[in-house]
Order: sequence, then structure tokens, then C-alpha cells
Amino acid sequence: MSDELLTIEEALDFQDRLPDTWKRYRVGIAERREQNGWTIEPFSIDRDCAARKRYILEGGLDRDCGWGDGFTMLKKNGVIWMSDTRAEIMEHSPFLNKLWWLEDAKPRVLINGLGLGMAVRAALVHGAEHVDVVEIDQDVIDLIGPTFANDPVTIHHADAFEVEWPEGTTWTLAWHDIWPAIDDDNLPGMAQLRAKYESSVEWQDCWQEAGCRAMEAWRAEFQEALASGDLARIKQLDPHF
Repeated sequence: MSDELLTIEEALDFQDRLPDTWKRYRVGIAERREQNGWTIEPFSIDRDCAARKRYILEGGLDRDCGWGDGFTMLKKNGVIWMSDTRAEIMEHSPFLNKLWWLEDAKPRVLINGLGLGMAVRAALVHGAEHVDVVEIDQDVIDLIGPTFANDPVTIHHADAFEVEWPEGTTWTLAWHDIWPAIDDDNLPGMAQLRAKYESSVEWQDCWQEAGCRAMEAWRAEFQEALASGDLARIKQLDPHF
């Protein structure tokens, strides 16, 4: 169904009829936690709230944040770093799809970047035998780590680019998610992590790598339009220029 054919109310009704399996991956931290500027907060989203409608209108149905109770957000100094809304969960689709296909295999999983712990929750939901997580910020570990105290999860306080593993350590899957925003400046780091784990994982991918490559292509096209003085193309690429 095309987004352009729907009114916003029809879009909300359409979303209500879709499976809500994405909710399995929410972290579900019910209490507020705070440490050294980092905050975890539970929150709710009203079905008909203006923000949800704006996300859908501007980004299409894929940007629907979902609605209801049971969401969690991670903030740093009052700024939201991530949350377990539907839209943000769907950004991890390459990883989630791979976990789904390998569920019966009890995969060993490596996750670079603990964040809110959503990717860790997803790995556990799909029966991971063990999850290694590398996180550079001890405060994030202290806030999120206790959530997985009784699970087969080991959190390593280390830099994803510099952490060293015992010889012969391997994983089935690796998911690299250490970047706060989609930016083509992330691409060199993504390539570095891919190279680091090339011989020790069967499959690996990076959060929003496709989005970063799209931004790289847009930037190159925009610079070319600037250099040629093509004002029509410049306006097409950036209406606010």
C-alpha cells in the first residue's frame, strides 16, 4: 500500500492492523535511572499524538514510532540518544532478520555499542547462546547492564576499535552500533570494524550503513551542483538552501 494514497487517519488505522512483533524487542525498563548526566526514562506514546502523525507524514509509514505504554528512552544531559520506539527498532532490521533466520542455531552474537540494550534484547529473544557487548562508557554499562544480569550476556568496558579478544574467539553475528546519528563521516569507522572482524564472524553489519552511504551520495551530488552553479538542482537537493 502506498503512503501517498492514505490520509493520516487511514495510515494510523492501517498500522493498527499490522503485527506488533517489534514490541518483543523493547527493553522494558519500568523505572527511571540516572547517573552522571545519563538518564533512562520510561514513557508512553498516545495513538493520535501530533508527533507521531508528523513522523508518518514526513517520513512515511516506516517512521511510525508506534504507540502505547512500555517504551524506554536513553538521554545524555537531557538530549535523547535513543529509544525503543517502532521506528528505531526497525532501523535494526538487517540484524533482526538475521537473528530470525538463525534462531534455531543458537548463535553467538557480538554487539559493539550497548546503548539502551535493544539489540541485546533482540539477540536474547531469538535464543542467542551468548552475547558479547563492547561499550566504551562505564556509566551506560552501570545503567543498562543490570537489566541483563541473569542472561548469557558479557559486557566488556572497552573501545570497539581497540578491544582485543583471545585467539580463536568467533561469533555467528556481529552488529556494530556505536554512532549517535546517520552521517557519511561514520563510513570509515564502519569499514574499520568490518575489517577488524572479517575473519572472526560469519555475518556482520552496521547500523544505518545504507543511510550513511545515501548521505555520502547526496553530498557528492550537492557539491557537484554547487561547483557547476546549477541552481535548479541545488534547490531540488536542498529546498532550504
